[in-house]
Amino acid sequence: MTTETDPVVEIVTFRPNATFTKEPEKFRLVREWVERAKSKGMNGQYWGQGVEKPHNVHWFLLWDSRAAHAVVQAEPDYPAFVKQIEELADGPIRVLHVHFSTHPPTKWLEAPVTEVDIYKFSGDIVEYEKKTMKLAAYIQASHPSGYMGSTIGTALEENGTVGVYMGAWETVEHHTALGEDETFMEMTEGLVGDLTDLQAMHVTLQPHA
Repeated sequence: MTTETDPVVEIVTFRPNATFTKEPEKFRLVREWVERAKSKGMNGQYWGQGVEKPHNVHWFLLWDSRAAHAVVQAEPDYPAFVKQIEELADGPIRVLHVHFSTHPPTKWLEAPVTEVDIYKFSGDIVEYEKKTMKLAAYIQASHPSGYMGSTIGTALEENGTVGVYMGAWETVEHHTALGEDETFMEMTEGLVGDLTDLQAMHVTLQPHA
């Protein structure tokens, strides 16, 4: 279970609006504001839009801890920063803080394709994570072409009922080819049956530059 003092990845997701598309410099200015926090526990940021669903933005920020992020959030100009993000979003912005089983998850953030599954469950989180790790172990042992590893974590938000799984792949096609593996599909269906919500996507991320 993630705690306030664990190193975390802040995951920000939102649907971009017309301003985001027409004036990309505005999102760059938002990211540059975050760069100022590097002396306060922010260790890097990556962002991208969905491969199949480019109308979704995924932004990953590496923090020393949730507590370190809270210090930055308490700064006087933070509300203005949040307003700048809101002006680029078409609808609500979701924010999660996750400590992954491998931290920092740089390998996944820098993969050619990052599989990101954000899920909400109603059962026992420990048991669900065991099932997820069993599936990851099966994939690893199967040596599927293009597979580069996986990592998992639970968010601090929403009473610990939200988890995030990330897989690193060479291409989207390498991942979708797993659908031909009957054992993989059976294990996946068993996991999905425990969920009340699932957002699954492929993203090609880039570091802020």
